[in-house]
Amino acid sequence: MIIAIDETSSFGVDSSNRSFFVAVHIRQRKTFYKEKRYNFIQWEKSLPRSLKNSKGEIKSSLLSDDQLSKFARDVVCAHYRVGITRYCIRPSKNLETIIEKYRMANLMGIRGSVKEMRELGKPENYVKMYDDLGNWLEKLSYDRYLKILVLGACIAASLSNTIGHSITGGYDEELTRIKFMIDKDFIKEPHHNIFWHEILRN
Repeated sequence: MIIAIDETSSFGVDSSNRSFFVAVHIRQRKTFYKEKRYNFIQWEKSLPRSLKNSKGEIKSSLLSDDQLSKFARDVVCAHYRVGITRYCIRPSKNLETIIEKYRMANLMGIRGSVKEMRELGKPENYVKMYDDLGNWLEKLSYDRYLKILVLGACIAASLSNTIGHSITGGYDEELTRIKFMIDKDFIKEPHHNIFWHEILRN
């Protein structure tokens, strides 16, 4: 089972639009994944090449209603269907003061861990990593921190949905090969990758 996650819309504090993280669940057993790949390629071939950006991506905002309907019909809903877990938030309805309380709770845990590790004589490079993690988290902008919160909720929900659906659907043997693929465009530096993994793990 592959769970692929991406974001859409602005997570800016003043945005009144819904901001999403969406997870798609793609089964890998036998030829299911290959069939879905074929469906996607055939749909993609029906689109004008001019719709692709420099990264080779096609933004949904550029697609017509007919093109989106064809994607839903010929790719998402074609046998076997692609499962979808979506998690959204409206930033303007989530005040900075409320989101800041979540950040402070995270920071208290991290700073407390740093203190405890030093008292226990843990290796300094390990302690420093957690100290740097706290400094990074403290400096994150509202929208970046909100993204990490919503991404964490989406990962948890998508994993729960995958487990439940695979058991009731009788294909839970695929859980041993579960793989997350997450677009991390909002994580700019390599060492930050360690930090946000640690935040999500917690």
